[in-house]
Amino acid sequence: MLFRSLGCKKDATFTETMPPQAAVHWVHAVPDTGEMDMRPVDFITNAGLFDAVFRGSNMFYQGIDAGTHQIRVFMSSINPNVTGAPIIDTSVTLDSPNSYTLIHTGFARTGSSPGRLLWVVPDAGTDPGANNVGIRVVNAGAGLGNVDVYVTRTAAAPLPGTPNVANLGYL
Repeated sequence: MLFRSLGCKKDATFTETMPPQAAVHWVHAVPDTGEMDMRPVDFITNAGLFDAVFRGSNMFYQGIDAGTHQIRVFMSSINPNVTGAPIIDTSVTLDSPNSYTLIHTGFARTGSSPGRLLWVVPDAGTDPGANNVGIRVVNAGAGLGNVDVYVTRTAAAPLPGTPNVANLGYL
């Protein structure tokens, strides 16, 4: 049986330019909610985090067109009345070729403090130099208070006498 390809073919002289890109990483850090969806709603993209449980995130950065975008956060549900009502609706500007972590944090319950927000963290760490690893620490734990951070080479190594990062506040 002979199969023939039908449809459009790209002209050999056609060049498709890619728009400038940024990269995003999404994190769900709201402790008093269920599953969440986070995504841009102003253009078609695969970038987003869907059905994320508390502390859920996507492991790898997602490419996204650079520019200012409307980002909405929704409760995840099969009920369109729930998923159609955003609990966060904001705009963020993402520049090329930069990377960002978008963290939905705070408390969702009415009257709770701190209230929820979408925290945009630029991921522009300095080069730690040859044979070194850079570590960035952020405190997105609403209600935890300030924390001390200790870094060791192995899990079995004893903690240093003083924290590597002391008294790190929320946000």
